[in-house]
Amino acid sequence: EVEAGLDMAKTISPNVILLGVSAVFTQPVASFLKSLPKGTPVPRAISKSDASMVEWDYSAIAEQAKLMADRHSVAFANTSSFYCKVQECALWKENSYKMPIYWDNQHLTDFGIDAFAQFLGTQADMAHFSARVDMTRRAN
Repeated sequence: EVEAGLDMAKTISPNVILLGVSAVFTQPVASFLKSLPKGTPVPRAISKSDASMVEWDYSAIAEQAKLMADRHSVAFANTSSFYCKVQECALWKENSYKMPIYWDNQHLTDFGIDAFAQFLGTQADMAHFSARVDMTRRAN
């Protein structure tokens, strides 16, 4: 239960932030790519209208998450735009086939983690957090 978790987190620290919504595909990206017809170019992104990979409206879920954060008086960073732009969800960091973002249907690779940390550092909602944290470093 996310809402109970937000309230509990606030008892531990006044610095609580709800990080939007991440993409969760219906199948691992590798499986999707292997299922493409022979000769089909490897896509740089998945269309949000591709129901075989995207079954939820991430924008609508993010709106509900923002309302939840507001109800519990915690900060909210809408991370949806990192995962999916208006029409599509990127599969590769910097459009490079050598740098996949996902290693399954939702978990980030090291490339994805690095890109996500950089993205968080640019978000206004993260300013008071990122001022105290080196957003370019990650735990090993």
